[in-house]
Amino acid sequence: MNQELNLPIGWETVRLEQISLTSSGGTPNRKNSSYYNGDIPWVKSGELKYGVITKTEEYITKTAIENSSAKIVPKGTLLIALYGATVGRLAFLGIEAATNQAVASIMCFAGMPNKYLFYFLINRKEELLQKRIGGAQPNISQTILKDLEVNLPPVEEQHRIVAKIEELFSELDNGVENLKLAQNQLKVYRQALLKHAFEGKLTEEWRKENSPESAEKLLERIKVERQARYEQELKDWKEAVKKWEKEGKKGKKPIKPRKLKPFQQTQPDKIPKNWNITSDWLITPIGNIANVKGGKRLPKGAKYSEQKTSHPYLRVTDFGEFEIKKEQLEYLSNETHKKISRYVISKDDAYISIAGSIGLTGV
Repeated sequence: MNQELNLPIGWETVRLEQISLTSSGGTPNRKNSSYYNGDIPWVKSGELKYGVITKTEEYITKTAIENSSAKIVPKGTLLIALYGATVGRLAFLGIEAATNQAVASIMCFAGMPNKYLFYFLINRKEELLQKRIGGAQPNISQTILKDLEVNLPPVEEQHRIVAKIEELFSELDNGVENLKLAQNQLKVYRQALLKHAFEGKLTEEWRKENSPESAEKLLERIKVERQARYEQELKDWKEAVKKWEKEGKKGKKPIKPRKLKPFQQTQPDKIPKNWNITSDWLITPIGNIANVKGGKRLPKGAKYSEQKTSHPYLRVTDFGEFEIKKEQLEYLSNETHKKISRYVISKDDAYISIAGSIGLTGV
């Protein structure tokens, strides 16, 4: 064993330049139209996506090769991105091609499989990223790449390592596909479960053993409570107006509660045919049993508070499936909150998004 790095017997640690030939390409002069639209594939760093490149976005001419630092490299060559946002990305050439200067080509010596180096570089990508240099778009140089230390096993073992990695990666990919399938099946099951719940099938046995209040009586109670709540809101508003007038009408006049909408009855012929509800249930518009209201944009000129206050302001982007994304909430000042207080909702209210990611629900 290598005592310092704890490597197996027969393995060595070498620099990348000791086991491979590296080079970079170039960009022919863009002002010379005779250099482009040729028949030589020309690879740019954005085209490196860990696969095999068989076609490119741009093609250059033989004249371009002769008059620039671009050079043709053989099929099977390993490519790595050196510049900008794509640093460290890898791909193989499935064709002969040239590259620009942001791409380095790597060709291993002595029959070493390029794929061994491919997987090794994926494993060491973070190390390469930490060695980037430069300003706005830091990069790695060929010098940094050549100096990278590589764990080198015998060639036969390299082939075995590549085969084992690909075998296990294939199993992982199959696992991911199976997981996606299971997740889709769970969604279907969840929807079926909810459908049964709201058709009365889940509580069918319970109803046989109990005598629950009928839906008709429940609606009558709701109707009475709904009216009583509105009348109380109206009474509170009248008191608030009197106080406002007594204090010299300072500030805005209290807002009158919205008129209570008539209680609606669902027409039997308007009930969808696939709603197979149990015979002692009713279907009623949601407005009969809940106070439904929308939100409000910030008043003109108003901004979010720079401090966390007791007035969180919910946007569609804050809605998750069954929960609010609390870590990204914005907050309102007391002054802004007062201006849109009519639209305030309370803890335990249900929500549903009606724009953007339509249908996200929660409490």
